[in-house]
Amino acid sequence: MKNTKNGIGSWPQQKPLKILAIGNSFSEDALRWLYDLAIRCGGTEVVLANLYIGGCSLQRHADNIRADAKAYDYQKISRQTGGVWTHSGESAAEGGNPFSVSQGLMDEDWDFITLQQVSGRSGDPASFTAGGADLLSFLSEYVRSARPAARLGWHMTWAYQQDSGHGDFDRYGRDQSAMYRAIASTVQNTVLRNPHIQYVVPTGSAVQNLRTSFLGDTLTRDGYHLSYYLGRYTAGLTWLRGLTGWPAGQLDWTPDQTELPAAYLPAVREAVEEALVHPFTVTTSSYKKTL
Repeated sequence: MKNTKNGIGSWPQQKPLKILAIGNSFSEDALRWLYDLAIRCGGTEVVLANLYIGGCSLQRHADNIRADAKAYDYQKISRQTGGVWTHSGESAAEGGNPFSVSQGLMDEDWDFITLQQVSGRSGDPASFTAGGADLLSFLSEYVRSARPAARLGWHMTWAYQQDSGHGDFDRYGRDQSAMYRAIASTVQNTVLRNPHIQYVVPTGSAVQNLRTSFLGDTLTRDGYHLSYYLGRYTAGLTWLRGLTGWPAGQLDWTPDQTELPAAYLPAVREAVEEALVHPFTVTTSSYKKTL
């Protein structure tokens, strides 16, 4: 991978690719189709995992690390899982085997690890501190000490759908463009000041770019989580292209031809590529006409 904080990476296809997200449902959305895309793009050994708690914030991640709390549904996919996502469960009381962050970090020799803020606070720089403590510094230093060879990055999440009913949308005047600008500004002026953050995965910009196409504001399923096919595919392609540089533009595969026909893919690819080149601005799609 390039030693830069944005742009398209370079990762040999014959080399194992192991990615861990320390996140929540937004990282779950982003990783959903990444394994399938990577395998179809020539990846020979791909391992993905997500340390999941719904709505988990930087502060909660930090609290869990300090307590070494086994509180996460450890979601994992690889050849060993048969190419399907497995779940540890979040609750031992309900028969699960929840993981701690330390367990997740030690489970594999990760190549890439990402952090992210809970969606509603992703454009709020004040939420990156608590009690005078810099949460991102604490988390990044913890991850770096546990996995010094891994490339540590930031998952830039997306603004809500314009008619979203999410309560945190009030923070941004219930304005999608304002939320997007706040997220982009926070990543540029808060996240990238951290010396341990080596790259940004600009999912939020890819989504916002695609919203300017004929597909419109249709990338979520409930106003904030990504739609199962179009939204999640766009996010997965952003991760794949951004981290590896693999030629995913040659793929015509989609997880569901009815929900995501191959005819949509040129607009998706353009949105992703423009986000990787211009990660903190919106690029208007050239695919404006309806099919």
